[in-house]
Amino acid sequence: MGYLICDNCEGYYELQEGEYPDDFENCQCGGNLKHMEQNKHYSNSKMPMRCSNCAHVNIGAAVSCSQCGTSLDKVRKPYNRSANYEHEQMEKEIKSEGKSMIFVGVIQIISFGFLDPLWGVLLIIIGVLCFVVVNKIMLVISSLIILVAGTFNFFVGGFWSIFAIFQLLIGLKYLYFAINRPVKSPYSN
Repeated sequence: MGYLICDNCEGYYELQEGEYPDDFENCQCGGNLKHMEQNKHYSNSKMPMRCSNCAHVNIGAAVSCSQCGTSLDKVRKPYNRSANYEHEQMEKEIKSEGKSMIFVGVIQIISFGFLDPLWGVLLIIIGVLCFVVVNKIMLVISSLIILVAGTFNFFVGGFWSIFAIFQLLIGLKYLYFAINRPVKSPYSN
């Protein structure tokens, strides 16, 4: 198995059973990851340590947190990046997209007479589903639906073209997240 160690922030991640170094592109901070069989990279005094007060990750032999000044524990507990980090990030993005979909759907319904309210109802339903079905396919489906609704609204013209551009930008943003998000589930072996 081994460890992945960031050459930028010096954080590390212990590979779990069934995970390989090639499953990971970069560290959370954007740094490059190096694979090591054993974690000899850190001496006990250089292990990254998360502050119990502000959750800042302190690197080196600091006695107090560089962010808030709280005294760090004498026993250094290494900061190990969560195995579920990618899944947690994707879950936040999906729920954020769900909120956006509901908001845009309500505006679509309120603007009855200019925009088709059926798209609004569909956007709200998909937005609610984003809170229930939290996986990558939901990110793709909701992105594509808001892109289609935005495209139809663009042809209404006038002020609604600006609203349609807003919809298109939301759809493109989340489609980008969906395409660039790793498929690997943190629960798979």
